[in-house]
Amino acid sequence: MAREVLLIGVGPKGRQSLTDETIKLLESSQILIGGKKLLSQFKDLPARTMILPSDLSKVLKILKESPDETVAILAFGNENLYGLSRFLFQRFSKEDLRIIPNMEQMKLAFAAAKETMDGARIYMAGDLDLENVHEWFQPHQRIGIYSDPTITPSIIAKALFKQAGKDVMISVCQDVGTKRVKVVRSDIEGLLGRRFSPLSIMLLTPSSSETVTSTSVTPALVAPASVAPQAPQVRPAGPVKAFGISDKDFVHTDRTLLGQEVRLVCLAKLCLTTSSILWDIGAACGAASIEASRMLSSGDVYAIERDYVQIRHLYENIKRFAVQNVTVIDGESPASFKSIPDPDRILIQGISSRMKEIFEAAWHRLKAHGVMVICTRQDQDLAQIREILKDQDLPYEIIAMNLSKVVIQRGKYPETTLTSLYLIAIEKT
Repeated sequence: MAREVLLIGVGPKGRQSLTDETIKLLESSQILIGGKKLLSQFKDLPARTMILPSDLSKVLKILKESPDETVAILAFGNENLYGLSRFLFQRFSKEDLRIIPNMEQMKLAFAAAKETMDGARIYMAGDLDLENVHEWFQPHQRIGIYSDPTITPSIIAKALFKQAGKDVMISVCQDVGTKRVKVVRSDIEGLLGRRFSPLSIMLLTPSSSETVTSTSVTPALVAPASVAPQAPQVRPAGPVKAFGISDKDFVHTDRTLLGQEVRLVCLAKLCLTTSSILWDIGAACGAASIEASRMLSSGDVYAIERDYVQIRHLYENIKRFAVQNVTVIDGESPASFKSIPDPDRILIQGISSRMKEIFEAAWHRLKAHGVMVICTRQDQDLAQIREILKDQDLPYEIIAMNLSKVVIQRGKYPETTLTSLYLIAIEKT
């Protein structure tokens, strides 16, 4: 395995967006991986170059075949940086993987939070001394922090809470530079114990509008003048409910909603653990994804959906319930599988066309001892799935569900709903 893996964020200006320190790291690397056009800007470097494959599993092969070498991976744009970081964080320890974000992300974070970046001090979370926060934290100084999966915003907030008091306002910006951008603004106490997406950016800003002048602090960077602020997509604090969310609480279209009773049986058959990585294929409005996310204290859900209306509902429901660990994957299956980590749980719902192709691609990525549950309402879909499983010689179980639900309200006739569907549960041994 490679001695060290560097994941380097590259901004729109390509090589010009990198600092002198980052260029020095590239000069000392033995292998450089990136897009063909991006690599053409680094022909003067001594490192061997390799085109970044669309199939990320091939990246692992390259790393395994490069023992005792430093491998630098160039990620152009925020979408690529977040996708690659999620993939690599699942497979490497903190000691072996080093993330170097681009300053462009910090600019976008300040803009999304509607804060000025003038004179701000910028830190990597790994450079912070959390036992002595006053060495880098001053109440009247703007500060930006690139967090990571090990030193999270919650951990930093805990250190500030113990040593700096409660009267500090913090903005946590997630997935900046993408359409999934979310900004959570809270005092320190409100961040304790909360989960955020990897590579979130923390902004600590003065409570007053007093102009802040920069002072020399190492190893921080002094930020350039701010960019024009953009409207943030703030995640509101949604309702907190117990397991078993009512259907009426979701934004949805009736015909595609996986109803409460069916949803709970699906989750039970998935046998989720607190650290599961769940793919929800054909996620629709995200009811199953959101219900599952509440069971995953250290896991993640990838809600895969291609329909524009459903994707809009997905984002609305994520905001409504204030979940922190659901990532929306906008795209066709199975092509969209390439950019997300291997799952140990898969739920397939509402898929009939290309079922064989989708099943085989998802099954190939499912980890050993993982569980897949397929939900379908159609007899012909069940027959097709059984043929696929027969060809694969896989053991499985089928649950035929026939639900009759009667809702009685005062002064109205009873409303009866009949639901018939099949669940197919398969464990990968």
